[in-house]
Amino acid sequence: NTNYTLQLSATPTPPTTPANPGNDLSNALNIGNLDSPQAFKDFVGVVDSQDFYRFNITQISNFTLNMSGLNDYANVYLIADINKNGVVDNNETIAQDTYNYSNNEGVIKADLGAGNYFALIKPNNVVDNTNYTLNLSAVATPPTTPANPGNDLSSALNLGNLSGQKIFKDFVGVVDPQDFYRFNITQNSHFTLNMSGLSDYTSVYLIADLNKNGVVDNNETIAEDSYNTSTNDGAIESDLGVGSYFVLIKPNNVADNSNYTLNLSAIATPPTTPSNPGNDLNSALNLGNLSSPKNFKDFVGVVDRADVYRFNITQTSDFSLNMTGLTDLTNVYLIADLDGD
Repeated sequence: NTNYTLQLSATPTPPTTPANPGNDLSNALNIGNLDSPQAFKDFVGVVDSQDFYRFNITQISNFTLNMSGLNDYANVYLIADINKNGVVDNNETIAQDTYNYSNNEGVIKADLGAGNYFALIKPNNVVDNTNYTLNLSAVATPPTTPANPGNDLSSALNLGNLSGQKIFKDFVGVVDPQDFYRFNITQNSHFTLNMSGLSDYTSVYLIADLNKNGVVDNNETIAEDSYNTSTNDGAIESDLGVGSYFVLIKPNNVADNSNYTLNLSAIATPPTTPSNPGNDLNSALNLGNLSSPKNFKDFVGVVDRADVYRFNITQTSDFSLNMTGLTDLTNVYLIADLDGD
């Protein structure tokens, strides 16, 4: 048995949100366009288990979320509004983080494309209760592409003839999962691709336009590479023959988002053959009698699978063939035309 003295107190900590953030996607507090930094103070806990904020990104931007002023465990999620089904799907959750208390604050940073997004704040456990201060900001990083690169081969951004260097800045991510660029090589060229300025995992593919069926076939993919972050940039280099090509850029995973800088260049390496060597015996380039040394520069690859040269030996001879200047695995064959057909 005991006596006791009970003292209770409550110091108001009024929220600064214009209205109570809703508990699901459908009644999220709509901030509108996030054109300038926004700050809110509110509460999540046993009696208010989730706070949803909705905002719009009107152009490609560097997004930052800070959450501070906590006195209990809380989680924050950045979500893209893609499926619009009222459910937080895994493929829409771009980032999440857990915060402990006021001296263990943190930040979510992400490149975001134009679209609608949500920030979700909720306690880490059902008995956690905490005030919080939420800061949201988006700094525009406008693209330099003349138009948005399409999401498939048929809507690729057509760069026309690629001679010299072209540089573009754009974005791939949850709201824009693929960027296709199309370009033409009008003469045999040494092609270089550099991709830099990344903030998340991103892959790039160089594709030849052979089958023209709107599908990226394996036999058309010349090269591919994956890049991690801005400190792990790289390059694709390849000799290319005359033809049409695509560059495809896409995130490695469905939740990855990144700006990128794409640098494309093509330096002509014109052939010295008098005409294009044919792809079979019937269309072979006829050199006539091989009575003196002959030298040729040309190309074989995805768009020109074989080069066939025909020549005559008019008397018994010591024959020599040298092939140099290669940038990829290449085979050469010496074939006797016994039947003359």
